[in-house]
Amino acid sequence: LQFIQKGLDDEVGYSFQEAVETIRYAPVSKRASFIQKAFDDSKDWYVRRQATEMIQYAPESERAPLIQKAFEDEDWHVRRQAAQMIQYVPGEEQIFLEKKLLQLIQKGLENKDWHVRREAVEMIQYAPESERVPLIQKALEDENTYVHKQAIKMIRYAPESERAPLIREVLKNDQDEFVRRQAVEMIQYASK
Repeated sequence: LQFIQKGLDDEVGYSFQEAVETIRYAPVSKRASFIQKAFDDSKDWYVRRQATEMIQYAPESERAPLIQKAFEDEDWHVRRQAAQMIQYVPGEEQIFLEKKLLQLIQKGLENKDWHVRREAVEMIQYAPESERVPLIQKALEDENTYVHKQAIKMIRYAPESERAPLIREVLKNDQDEFVRRQAVEMIQYASK
């Protein structure tokens, strides 16, 4: 406990990072406040992403507000990690967070920065399954090859009945050989 507290109070990045990585071993009652402190005090996106990963070890009642805090982070790596943490939140709070996630993904897919759009595409796998196909289709329309290729990887997370039509669409409409090759690799996830 003292090690974590001292590390979180330290200005040196490495000590701070080590402290964040050990939050899971802190008493349960202290974990959420340590995670919050890491969010508030760290200027390093990697440390904030590590803190977001620790949300799964926080008390169940504290997880949803911490995820919302991470969704508001300026860095999309942190936001993507927060999307992954939704699975650790109970029932109705999970539904609320999934709606927030959908808004976040849609906003990300419209961003001018292709890095942001690519991060948003990677988050599709954490969206409710019934909402994934329209998001994948929108991402498949992206002109950036990296975003486009990431969208193809997300086909495996679409409902099984929708995978083959998405793959066919890419093979039929895309002229980029590398993109089509990526689509061929997704055939393994289509129904027999």
